[in-house]
Amino acid sequence: MKKLAEAGFNCLCPETIYGGYAIYPNAHPALRQNPAFHGWDPLKELCALGKKYNIKIIPWVEVYFIGFQDSPLVSEKAEWLALGRNGKQPSTLEKGYYYFCPSREEVRRFWLEIYEYLLKTYPIDGLQLDYIRYPQSLPWEEGYCYCGACRQGFYNRYEIDPTSLDPQKDPEKWRKWNEYRMEQVTDFVKNVRAMQKRVRPDAKLSADVFPKLDEATGAKFQNWMLWLEKGWLDQIYFMAYTSDAEYLRREARDLIPKLPKGVDIITGLAPYMGFSAETLIDEIRIARETGSQGACLFEYGSLTAEHIHALKEGPFRLPVTCP
Repeated sequence: MKKLAEAGFNCLCPETIYGGYAIYPNAHPALRQNPAFHGWDPLKELCALGKKYNIKIIPWVEVYFIGFQDSPLVSEKAEWLALGRNGKQPSTLEKGYYYFCPSREEVRRFWLEIYEYLLKTYPIDGLQLDYIRYPQSLPWEEGYCYCGACRQGFYNRYEIDPTSLDPQKDPEKWRKWNEYRMEQVTDFVKNVRAMQKRVRPDAKLSADVFPKLDEATGAKFQNWMLWLEKGWLDQIYFMAYTSDAEYLRREARDLIPKLPKGVDIITGLAPYMGFSAETLIDEIRIARETGSQGACLFEYGSLTAEHIHALKEGPFRLPVTCP
């Protein structure tokens, strides 16, 4: 935290719920604390240090992605897992990732209880939702979710079993199936917003999203534009992960003017890809020039001494107010 402050950072989004664990104790009877942190509370410590160094703390939480085979949620909440059309639970398109099914009411209640406790217990500045989507579902033959709850829910509405559909043969019915899946994620975002407004109206709600809307909606059923239009998010973090600065400029110039007003736009950059300090500085400059209110760097462990020096002497040399 001291190094971040010295480099000019004004916000940290710590990985707080990931891999089927929370970093803090007593998150929920069914959500254990990560064994690496037994005996202390890293989130409490981060909040205290954030106040000391004037760095906002916005916990980053995985929503539907719950980890790999060794995640305790995979074994202990097996009935909640998303099921692929190919009959497999771990995704073959995302390296064996396991997901919770977005349509299950038990999943929604589970996360809402956890987030409410988090917002009530810690003096955090916001909550950031990541993996707020279905598993990668293109090509459609390996898409999600075809568990019993999803099939029954869709059948109750349209008297159609989604396993019988083919997008080429049944384009209109397939459109309804895609809309049904988008609706599950959207309803959850709406519910999180209502809860956050009730318990911590001063906190900011944000989400990490794929910047190309057709990819976000068509392959992952993440209709973030609707979330913005409804006013359910205060901040949007675009995962603009590229080492091509000019590509970033073109995409940002196309996207940002289309966004609703009043939402903080944060461009997510990817030093984890190993690009140079010069590229990082160029991309931060482009993010600012094209209308972003900030840049979020994924992730701290990938920042080299050269990156830190360049940030401190360059774009982060003057203090600014965090959006």
